[in-house]
Amino acid sequence: MATNVRTDKQVRSGNGCVELQPEPWDWHVAARRGDTDADTALAARSRRIAWRLAHPNAWRAELERCDHYDPAYVYDEAHEYDFDWTTDPDYPFDVRHNAYDQDGFVCPEHEWHLLLLARMFPALCDLFDDLEVVRVLNEPDLYISEALGKALGLRTAGGRPKEMVQSDVLVLPTGARLLKARVLRIAEGDPVPELAVEIVSPTSRDQDFDDKLRLYAALGIREYLVCNAGSRPQGDDPGWVPDLRLFRQPRDGMYEQMDAPDLVRTDDGDFLTITVRSEVCGTELRLHQVNPRTLSQFQWWDQRQSRWRDPEADTRMEERTDTAITMLHRVLPDDVGPALRERIAERWRAEGPPKDVIDRLLDVQLAPHEWRSLLDIAPDDEAD
Repeated sequence: MATNVRTDKQVRSGNGCVELQPEPWDWHVAARRGDTDADTALAARSRRIAWRLAHPNAWRAELERCDHYDPAYVYDEAHEYDFDWTTDPDYPFDVRHNAYDQDGFVCPEHEWHLLLLARMFPALCDLFDDLEVVRVLNEPDLYISEALGKALGLRTAGGRPKEMVQSDVLVLPTGARLLKARVLRIAEGDPVPELAVEIVSPTSRDQDFDDKLRLYAALGIREYLVCNAGSRPQGDDPGWVPDLRLFRQPRDGMYEQMDAPDLVRTDDGDFLTITVRSEVCGTELRLHQVNPRTLSQFQWWDQRQSRWRDPEADTRMEERTDTAITMLHRVLPDDVGPALRERIAERWRAEGPPKDVIDRLLDVQLAPHEWRSLLDIAPDDEAD
């Protein structure tokens, strides 16, 4: 039951044309919504797992038919492995990742999960100034010893200890580098990450809140940040509310959860912000959702610039700063030399221009002799 292939068959219609019709669904194939009812889908999944456990050699032969098969990987009888997709969240090979929903139906991996990860990774790279992307790891393969897998009860449905999990994001200590990119083997001397980040969805919540909580604590990872991306309301389904939780400083194999953050909403309920403070990041982190129908933005607080940052906000700030610098050069008096002009521009690039910079520059245009006070330029700034 490795490959869940449903082939089409040719059927001649009443007018003599040949049409392709999918074969009827049966328990050998992972059910999708519309194939059957929830009880039957759940029972069929249990039956497939039981078959794999009872027929390991036949199951292995099915797996070997997949081009992505790797004999070194610990395959889990509880998951599906198709020619081009799997439900195994830790599977490291280039296939699509699907998931089981609560009713036992296979569905694409949660859309907002992937989109939020695409926002979080570059934001964390900017936070840690990791231009070479050697400290912040995107979806790395984390290998663990067989003994640790046994001790933590991390096993396949067949009882084999797991040897690898795939994290969403790991942050290494300052100056650390891996021998092989995005492959971490702590038992062989690779550094212990300081921060682990997981984005959970309804289908992965149990594993990421339980298994990985115990695993990261046992490895001594200083902080564990768990994000629920939420989901968009559809019809009568209100969707999932985003969430953000921080676990810190494992002691005796257990994390301490920081005080649950308060949800900040506007009166109409269309604005949500959840904030936690990370010691590893040295600042506050937050999920910011404009309304329930839009994906949350992951942001970090930049004390120097006094603003919440993310790649999209940074792009807007860069455009605003470039506009302000262009206008600066136009309105400053001619006797202001190029060195001072560049110092002002560099400060604005590093710290951000004043929030009311356009109004100030317009005032400079009207009163050029007061440009120093209008732009908050101290005497030290003018010194060569």
